[in-house]
Amino acid sequence: MDYKKCPYCAERLNFESLSRSELCPHCSKKFPEDFRKEALRYFRKERIETISRFGLTIEETRIMISYQYCLTLSDIDNETNEEKKKIKKQWLEKFKNSLDHSNGRKTTGSDFNDFIITTKYPLLKKEAQNLITPTIDSERSRYLILMEITFFTPYYPLYTKKYESKNKPFKKLRFNHKKARSTLGDYADSLGIDKDKNYIDLFLSARKNVFNGITDQAIKMLLGGLTFAILIAISGGLAAPAIGVLFAPAGLHGAAAVSAGLAALGGGAIAAGGLGMAGGTAVIIGGGAILGGSMGAGIGSIISASPNLTLLLAVKLEVAIRIIALKTQNDIQFAQDILESLENKIDNSDEELQQAKGKLENLKKQRVDLKNNLSKLKNESDKNKEKIKSIENDLSNIEKMIKGETKENNNSNKSLGYLKKILKRNKAYVAKYNKKE
Repeated sequence: MDYKKCPYCAERLNFESLSRSELCPHCSKKFPEDFRKEALRYFRKERIETISRFGLTIEETRIMISYQYCLTLSDIDNETNEEKKKIKKQWLEKFKNSLDHSNGRKTTGSDFNDFIITTKYPLLKKEAQNLITPTIDSERSRYLILMEITFFTPYYPLYTKKYESKNKPFKKLRFNHKKARSTLGDYADSLGIDKDKNYIDLFLSARKNVFNGITDQAIKMLLGGLTFAILIAISGGLAAPAIGVLFAPAGLHGAAAVSAGLAALGGGAIAAGGLGMAGGTAVIIGGGAILGGSMGAGIGSIISASPNLTLLLAVKLEVAIRIIALKTQNDIQFAQDILESLENKIDNSDEELQQAKGKLENLKKQRVDLKNNLSKLKNESDKNKEKIKSIENDLSNIEKMIKGETKENNNSNKSLGYLKKILKRNKAYVAKYNKKE
Protein backbone atom coordinates (compact mmCIF):
# COMPACT_ATOMS: atom_id res chain seq x y z
CA MET A 1 0.00 0.00 0.00
CA ASP A 2 1.35 3.43 -0.99
CA TYR A 3 0.53 5.66 1.97
CA LYS A 4 2.03 8.69 0.26
CA LYS A 5 -0.94 8.99 -2.14
CA CYS A 6 -4.70 9.24 -1.72
CA PRO A 7 -6.31 5.84 -2.52
CA TYR A 8 -8.99 7.65 -4.56
CA CYS A 9 -7.35 10.48 -6.51
CA ALA A 10 -3.68 9.38 -6.19
CA GLU A 11 -2.65 12.92 -5.17
CA ARG A 12 0.30 13.31 -2.81
CA LEU A 13 -0.41 13.24 0.96
CA ASN A 14 1.57 14.30 4.02
CA PHE A 15 1.40 13.69 7.76
CA GLU A 16 -0.10 17.06 8.63
CA SER A 17 -3.02 16.89 6.17
CA LEU A 18 -3.83 13.34 7.33
CA SER A 19 -3.70 14.30 11.01
CA ARG A 20 -5.92 17.36 10.55
CA SER A 21 -8.81 15.78 8.68
CA GLU A 22 -10.47 12.50 7.71
CA LEU A 23 -11.00 13.94 4.22
CA CYS A 24 -8.49 14.08 1.38
CA PRO A 25 -7.45 17.73 0.87
CA HIS A 26 -7.52 17.18 -2.90
CA CYS A 27 -10.71 15.21 -3.67
CA SER A 28 -12.54 15.69 -0.32
CA LYS A 29 -13.34 11.97 -0.06
CA LYS A 30 -13.17 10.35 3.38
CA PHE A 31 -10.15 8.12 3.88
CA PRO A 32 -10.79 4.46 4.80
CA GLU A 33 -10.25 4.26 8.57
CA ASP A 34 -7.50 1.63 8.40
CA PHE A 35 -5.71 3.51 5.61
CA ARG A 36 -5.59 6.78 7.57
CA LYS A 37 -4.43 5.05 10.75
CA GLU A 38 -1.61 3.16 9.01
CA ALA A 39 -0.65 6.19 6.89
CA LEU A 40 -0.25 8.37 9.99
CA ARG A 41 1.91 5.68 11.61
CA TYR A 42 4.02 5.42 8.44
CA PHE A 43 4.60 9.17 8.10
CA ARG A 44 5.35 9.60 11.82
CA LYS A 45 7.95 6.85 11.75
CA GLU A 46 9.51 8.11 8.51
CA ARG A 47 9.86 11.69 9.72
CA ILE A 48 11.30 10.73 13.09
CA GLU A 49 13.80 8.36 11.47
CA THR A 50 14.98 11.06 9.06
CA ILE A 51 15.33 13.79 11.69
CA SER A 52 16.98 11.42 14.19
CA ARG A 53 19.89 10.95 11.77
CA PHE A 54 20.77 14.56 12.54
CA GLY A 55 20.64 13.82 16.27
CA LEU A 56 23.34 13.77 18.92
CA THR A 57 23.28 12.16 22.34
CA ILE A 58 23.96 14.28 25.42
CA GLU A 59 27.59 13.13 25.45
CA GLU A 60 28.08 13.91 21.74
CA THR A 61 26.52 17.32 22.34
CA ARG A 62 28.82 17.96 25.28
CA ILE A 63 31.85 17.11 23.16
CA MET A 64 30.69 19.34 20.28
CA ILE A 65 30.19 22.32 22.58
CA SER A 66 33.53 21.59 24.25
CA TYR A 67 35.18 21.85 20.83
CA GLN A 68 33.45 25.21 20.32
CA TYR A 69 34.74 26.35 23.71
CA CYS A 70 38.29 25.31 22.86
CA LEU A 71 38.07 26.93 19.41
CA THR A 72 37.05 30.21 21.03
CA LEU A 73 39.81 29.87 23.61
CA SER A 74 42.32 29.43 20.79
CA ASP A 75 41.04 32.65 19.19
CA ILE A 76 41.43 34.46 22.51
CA ASP A 77 45.02 33.23 22.82
CA ASN A 78 45.74 34.71 19.37
CA GLU A 79 44.15 38.07 20.22
CA THR A 80 46.80 40.82 20.48
CA ASN A 81 44.54 43.59 21.77
CA GLU A 82 44.43 43.22 25.55
CA GLU A 83 41.12 45.02 25.98
CA LYS A 84 39.42 42.85 23.36
CA LYS A 85 41.01 39.76 24.86
CA LYS A 86 39.48 40.64 28.22
CA ILE A 87 35.98 41.05 26.70
CA LYS A 88 36.34 37.83 24.72
CA LYS A 89 37.15 35.99 27.95
CA GLN A 90 34.02 37.45 29.53
CA TRP A 91 31.92 36.22 26.61
CA LEU A 92 33.42 32.73 26.80
CA GLU A 93 32.78 32.50 30.54
CA LYS A 94 29.15 33.52 30.01
CA PHE A 95 28.81 30.97 27.18
CA LYS A 96 30.20 28.22 29.43
CA ASN A 97 28.07 29.13 32.45
CA SER A 98 24.92 29.17 30.33
CA LEU A 99 25.41 25.58 29.25
CA ASP A 100 27.29 23.47 31.74
CA HIS A 101 26.71 22.45 35.36
CA SER A 102 30.27 22.74 36.67
CA ASN A 103 29.10 25.49 39.04
CA GLY A 104 27.07 22.91 40.97
CA ARG A 105 23.71 23.93 39.49
CA LYS A 106 21.25 21.06 39.51
CA THR A 107 17.95 21.00 37.63
CA THR A 108 15.13 18.80 38.85
CA GLY A 109 14.25 16.12 36.30
CA SER A 110 17.06 17.07 33.93
CA ASP A 111 19.28 14.68 31.98
CA PHE A 112 21.86 17.47 31.70
CA ASN A 113 23.02 17.60 35.31
CA ASP A 114 26.37 16.01 34.40
CA PHE A 115 26.81 18.27 31.37
CA ILE A 116 30.24 19.80 32.00
CA ILE A 117 32.21 21.43 29.19
CA THR A 118 35.77 20.17 28.77
CA THR A 119 37.99 23.25 28.67
CA LYS A 120 41.37 21.60 27.97
CA TYR A 121 41.92 20.37 24.43
CA PRO A 122 44.30 17.46 25.27
CA LEU A 123 41.60 15.98 27.52
CA LEU A 124 38.89 16.70 24.93
CA LYS A 125 40.95 14.90 22.30
CA LYS A 126 40.99 11.77 24.46
CA GLU A 127 37.25 12.01 25.12
CA ALA A 128 36.54 12.33 21.40
CA GLN A 129 38.14 8.95 20.78
CA ASN A 130 35.09 7.37 22.38
CA LEU A 131 32.98 8.68 19.49
CA ILE A 132 35.05 6.86 16.88
CA THR A 133 33.36 3.54 16.14
CA PRO A 134 33.11 1.73 12.77
CA THR A 135 29.42 2.43 12.20
CA ILE A 136 27.65 4.64 9.67
CA ASP A 137 25.79 6.45 12.47
CA SER A 138 29.03 7.24 14.30
CA GLU A 139 30.62 8.50 11.10
CA ARG A 140 27.63 10.72 10.28
CA SER A 141 27.57 12.21 13.79
CA ARG A 142 31.28 13.02 13.68
CA TYR A 143 30.98 14.77 10.31
CA LEU A 144 27.95 16.71 11.50
CA ILE A 145 29.86 17.77 14.62
CA LEU A 146 32.80 18.90 12.50
CA MET A 147 30.44 20.87 10.22
CA GLU A 148 28.88 22.67 13.21
CA ILE A 149 32.30 23.43 14.70
CA THR A 150 33.47 24.78 11.32
CA PHE A 151 30.44 27.08 11.03
CA PHE A 152 30.64 28.21 14.64
CA THR A 153 31.27 31.94 15.08
CA PRO A 154 31.49 33.07 18.73
CA TYR A 155 30.76 36.45 20.33
CA TYR A 156 27.09 36.54 19.38
CA PRO A 157 24.57 37.97 21.91
CA LEU A 158 23.95 35.93 25.04
CA TYR A 159 21.37 38.23 26.60
CA THR A 160 17.77 38.86 25.60
CA LYS A 161 16.68 42.15 24.08
CA LYS A 162 15.49 43.29 27.50
CA TYR A 163 19.16 43.31 28.57
CA GLU A 164 20.58 44.25 25.19
CA SER A 165 23.02 46.74 26.73
CA LYS A 166 24.94 43.76 28.14
CA ASN A 167 25.52 42.53 24.57
CA LYS A 168 27.03 45.84 23.50
CA PRO A 169 30.68 45.03 24.40
CA PHE A 170 30.53 41.88 22.23
CA LYS A 171 29.36 43.63 19.04
CA LYS A 172 32.82 44.84 18.05
CA LEU A 173 34.52 41.49 18.68
CA ARG A 174 35.71 39.54 15.65
CA PHE A 175 36.61 35.89 15.31
CA ASN A 176 39.75 35.17 13.27
CA HIS A 177 38.54 32.54 10.79
CA LYS A 178 41.87 32.32 8.95
CA LYS A 179 43.84 31.40 12.06
CA ALA A 180 41.13 28.94 13.04
CA ARG A 181 41.69 26.80 9.90
CA SER A 182 44.69 24.86 11.25
CA THR A 183 42.97 24.38 14.63
CA LEU A 184 39.89 22.99 12.86
CA GLY A 185 42.15 20.63 10.93
CA ASP A 186 43.45 19.26 14.22
CA TYR A 187 39.88 18.87 15.48
CA ALA A 188 38.97 16.90 12.34
CA ASP A 189 41.90 14.58 12.97
CA SER A 190 40.86 14.06 16.60
CA LEU A 191 37.37 13.08 15.39
CA GLY A 192 38.85 10.39 13.14
CA ILE A 193 38.35 12.48 9.96
CA ASP A 194 41.27 12.70 7.54
CA LYS A 195 42.29 16.37 7.66
CA ASP A 196 44.22 15.99 4.41
CA LYS A 197 40.89 15.60 2.60
CA ASN A 198 40.17 19.24 3.46
CA TYR A 199 36.64 18.80 4.80
CA ILE A 200 36.91 22.21 6.46
CA ASP A 201 37.32 23.86 3.06
CA LEU A 202 34.61 21.66 1.56
CA PHE A 203 32.12 22.72 4.23
CA LEU A 204 32.97 26.41 3.89
CA SER A 205 32.91 26.32 0.09
CA ALA A 206 29.56 24.50 0.03
CA ARG A 207 28.08 26.98 2.50
CA LYS A 208 29.21 29.94 0.40
CA ASN A 209 27.81 28.27 -2.73
CA VAL A 210 24.36 27.74 -1.27
CA PHE A 211 24.18 31.25 0.20
CA ASN A 212 25.05 32.71 -3.18
CA GLY A 213 22.48 30.44 -4.82
CA ILE A 214 19.45 31.38 -2.74
CA THR A 215 19.99 34.90 -1.37
CA ASP A 216 21.72 38.15 -2.29
CA GLN A 217 22.67 38.94 1.31
CA ALA A 218 25.20 36.12 1.56
CA ILE A 219 28.65 37.71 1.56
CA LYS A 220 28.13 40.35 4.22
CA MET A 221 26.19 37.92 6.43
CA LEU A 222 28.51 34.94 6.20
CA LEU A 223 30.88 35.57 9.07
CA GLY A 224 28.66 36.01 12.08
CA GLY A 225 26.34 38.86 11.18
CA LEU A 226 23.54 36.47 10.32
CA THR A 227 23.79 34.60 13.62
CA PHE A 228 23.81 37.93 15.47
CA ALA A 229 20.70 39.15 13.63
CA ILE A 230 18.87 35.87 14.30
CA LEU A 231 19.58 35.84 18.02
CA ILE A 232 18.65 39.48 18.50
CA ALA A 233 15.37 38.81 16.70
CA ILE A 234 14.27 35.77 18.67
CA SER A 235 15.54 37.04 21.99
CA GLY A 236 13.23 40.01 21.38
CA GLY A 237 10.27 37.68 21.61
CA LEU A 238 9.57 37.04 17.92
CA ALA A 239 9.95 33.30 18.40
CA ALA A 240 9.00 32.99 22.06
CA PRO A 241 7.43 29.50 21.64
CA ALA A 242 10.62 28.22 20.02
CA ILE A 243 13.03 29.57 22.64
CA GLY A 244 12.01 26.91 25.17
CA VAL A 245 12.99 24.06 22.85
CA LEU A 246 16.28 25.45 21.60
CA PHE A 247 18.39 23.75 24.21
CA ALA A 248 17.35 24.33 27.79
CA PRO A 249 17.50 21.16 29.93
CA ALA A 250 14.18 19.81 31.20
CA GLY A 251 13.11 21.69 34.29
CA LEU A 252 15.07 24.86 33.46
CA HIS A 253 12.78 27.89 33.17
CA GLY A 254 12.72 31.65 32.79
CA ALA A 255 15.84 33.68 32.10
CA ALA A 256 18.16 30.71 32.70
CA ALA A 257 16.34 28.68 30.03
CA VAL A 258 16.44 31.51 27.51
CA SER A 259 20.12 32.15 28.21
CA ALA A 260 20.96 28.47 27.72
CA GLY A 261 18.80 28.45 24.59
CA LEU A 262 20.61 31.41 23.06
CA ALA A 263 24.01 29.95 23.83
CA ALA A 264 23.14 26.58 22.33
CA LEU A 265 21.40 27.96 19.25
CA GLY A 266 24.47 29.99 18.37
CA GLY A 267 26.43 26.77 18.76
CA GLY A 268 24.15 24.98 16.33
CA ALA A 269 22.22 22.81 18.80
CA ILE A 270 18.42 22.72 18.91
CA ALA A 271 16.83 20.51 21.56
CA ALA A 272 15.06 17.42 20.30
CA GLY A 273 12.33 17.43 22.94
CA GLY A 274 9.75 19.16 20.78
CA LEU A 275 10.39 16.98 17.73
CA GLY A 276 9.19 13.61 19.00
CA MET A 277 12.67 12.12 19.26
CA ALA A 278 13.52 9.11 21.37
CA GLY A 279 16.37 6.67 21.95
CA GLY A 280 18.81 9.03 23.64
CA THR A 281 18.69 11.85 21.06
CA ALA A 282 19.27 15.11 22.94
CA VAL A 283 19.70 17.73 20.21
CA ILE A 284 19.34 18.07 16.45
CA ILE A 285 22.11 19.72 14.42
CA GLY A 286 23.04 20.17 10.77
CA GLY A 287 19.75 21.90 9.88
CA GLY A 288 17.71 18.74 10.53
CA ALA A 289 15.35 20.51 12.94
CA ILE A 290 13.77 22.46 10.07
CA LEU A 291 12.17 19.18 8.95
CA GLY A 292 10.06 18.92 12.11
CA GLY A 293 7.22 20.81 13.75
CA SER A 294 4.68 23.17 12.23
CA MET A 295 4.42 26.94 11.90
CA GLY A 296 2.24 27.43 14.93
CA ALA A 297 4.39 26.09 17.76
CA GLY A 298 7.80 24.84 18.78
CA ILE A 299 10.61 24.79 16.29
CA GLY A 300 8.18 25.38 13.43
CA SER A 301 7.40 28.86 14.69
CA ILE A 302 10.86 29.83 13.46
CA ILE A 303 9.45 29.84 9.91
CA SER A 304 6.98 32.58 10.78
CA ALA A 305 9.28 34.37 13.23
CA SER A 306 12.74 34.39 11.68
CA PRO A 307 13.47 33.96 7.97
CA ASN A 308 17.14 34.42 8.82
CA LEU A 309 17.15 31.39 11.10
CA THR A 310 15.23 29.41 8.47
CA LEU A 311 17.93 30.42 6.00
CA LEU A 312 20.73 29.34 8.33
CA LEU A 313 19.15 25.91 8.93
CA ALA A 314 18.36 25.45 5.24
CA VAL A 315 21.96 26.20 4.28
CA LYS A 316 23.25 23.63 6.77
CA LEU A 317 20.75 21.11 5.44
CA GLU A 318 22.07 21.47 1.89
CA VAL A 319 25.68 21.15 3.02
CA ALA A 320 24.75 18.01 4.98
CA ILE A 321 23.04 16.52 1.92
CA ARG A 322 25.85 17.21 -0.51
CA ILE A 323 28.99 16.80 1.59
CA ILE A 324 27.98 14.30 4.28
CA ALA A 325 25.14 12.18 2.86
CA LEU A 326 26.47 11.99 -0.72
CA LYS A 327 30.18 12.83 -0.93
CA THR A 328 31.22 11.19 2.34
CA GLN A 329 28.76 8.32 2.81
CA ASN A 330 27.37 7.87 -0.72
CA ASP A 331 23.97 7.45 0.94
CA ILE A 332 21.56 8.42 -1.84
CA GLN A 333 18.56 7.05 0.07
CA PHE A 334 19.29 9.31 3.05
CA ALA A 335 19.53 12.34 0.75
CA GLN A 336 16.21 11.41 -0.86
CA ASP A 337 14.58 10.90 2.54
CA ILE A 338 15.70 14.38 3.62
CA LEU A 339 14.23 15.94 0.48
CA GLU A 340 10.95 14.06 0.89
CA SER A 341 10.67 15.27 4.51
CA LEU A 342 11.48 18.80 3.38
CA GLU A 343 8.80 18.64 0.68
CA ASN A 344 6.24 17.49 3.26
CA LYS A 345 7.32 20.31 5.55
CA ILE A 346 6.85 22.86 2.76
CA ASP A 347 3.42 21.46 1.79
CA ASN A 348 2.22 21.65 5.38
CA SER A 349 3.58 25.15 5.93
CA ASP A 350 1.99 26.35 2.70
CA GLU A 351 -1.38 25.06 3.92
CA GLU A 352 -0.94 26.76 7.28
CA LEU A 353 0.09 29.99 5.60
CA GLN A 354 -3.12 29.99 3.56
CA GLN A 355 -5.10 29.52 6.78
CA ALA A 356 -3.17 32.39 8.38
CA LYS A 357 -3.95 34.62 5.40
CA GLY A 358 -7.65 33.78 5.81
CA LYS A 359 -7.42 34.75 9.47
CA LEU A 360 -5.80 38.04 8.52
CA GLU A 361 -8.57 38.83 6.02
CA ASN A 362 -11.20 38.17 8.71
CA LEU A 363 -9.39 40.53 11.08
CA LYS A 364 -9.37 43.23 8.42
CA LYS A 365 -13.13 42.80 7.89
CA GLN A 366 -13.66 43.11 11.64
CA ARG A 367 -11.62 46.30 11.58
CA VAL A 368 -13.83 47.78 8.85
CA ASP A 369 -17.00 46.88 10.79
CA LEU A 370 -15.64 48.40 13.99
CA LYS A 371 -14.68 51.62 12.22
CA ASN A 372 -18.13 51.89 10.67
CA ASN A 373 -19.83 51.33 14.04
CA LEU A 374 -17.53 53.84 15.69
CA SER A 375 -18.29 56.45 13.06
CA LYS A 376 -22.07 55.99 13.49
CA LEU A 377 -21.91 56.23 17.26
CA LYS A 378 -19.83 59.41 17.16
CA ASN A 379 -22.34 61.05 14.84
CA GLU A 380 -25.44 60.05 16.80
CA SER A 381 -25.05 61.35 20.34
CA ASP A 382 -22.75 62.13 23.24
CA LYS A 383 -24.57 59.44 25.25
CA ASN A 384 -22.55 56.75 23.51
CA LYS A 385 -19.24 57.53 25.25
CA GLU A 386 -18.92 54.15 26.95
CA LYS A 387 -19.76 52.24 23.76
CA ILE A 388 -17.32 54.42 21.83
CA LYS A 389 -14.54 53.73 24.34
CA SER A 390 -15.22 49.98 24.20
CA ILE A 391 -15.11 49.93 20.39
CA GLU A 392 -11.93 52.03 20.36
CA ASN A 393 -10.29 49.46 22.66
CA ASP A 394 -11.44 46.61 20.41
CA LEU A 395 -10.16 48.48 17.38
CA SER A 396 -6.77 49.00 19.03
CA ASN A 397 -6.51 45.27 19.78
CA ILE A 398 -7.50 44.37 16.22
CA GLU A 399 -4.84 46.71 14.85
CA LYS A 400 -2.17 44.98 16.97
CA MET A 401 -3.34 41.55 15.82
CA ILE A 402 -3.32 42.62 12.17
CA LYS A 403 0.19 44.00 12.56
CA GLY A 404 1.41 40.75 14.16
CA GLU A 405 -0.32 38.48 11.63
CA THR A 406 0.97 40.55 8.71
CA LYS A 407 4.54 40.32 9.99
CA GLU A 408 4.30 36.56 10.56
CA ASN A 409 2.79 35.99 7.11
CA ASN A 410 5.54 38.03 5.44
CA ASN A 411 8.19 36.11 7.37
CA SER A 412 6.57 32.80 6.44
CA ASN A 413 6.52 33.75 2.76
CA LYS A 414 10.22 34.61 2.87
CA SER A 415 11.15 31.48 4.86
CA LEU A 416 9.22 29.19 2.53
CA GLY A 417 10.91 30.87 -0.42
CA TYR A 418 14.30 29.78 0.97
CA LEU A 419 13.09 26.23 1.63
CA LYS A 420 11.58 25.87 -1.85
CA LYS A 421 14.86 26.99 -3.43
CA ILE A 422 16.78 24.46 -1.33
CA LEU A 423 14.34 21.71 -2.34
CA LYS A 424 14.54 22.55 -6.04
CA ARG A 425 18.34 22.84 -6.05
CA ASN A 426 18.89 19.58 -4.26
CA LYS A 427 16.29 17.51 -6.08
CA ALA A 428 18.19 18.29 -9.28
CA TYR A 429 21.56 17.67 -7.59
CA VAL A 430 20.56 14.30 -6.11
CA ALA A 431 18.99 13.17 -9.41
CA LYS A 432 22.18 14.06 -11.27
CA TYR A 433 24.32 12.32 -8.63
CA ASN A 434 22.12 9.22 -8.84
CA LYS A 435 22.62 8.98 -12.61
CA LYS A 436 26.41 9.10 -12.18
CA GLU A 437 26.24 6.22 -9.74
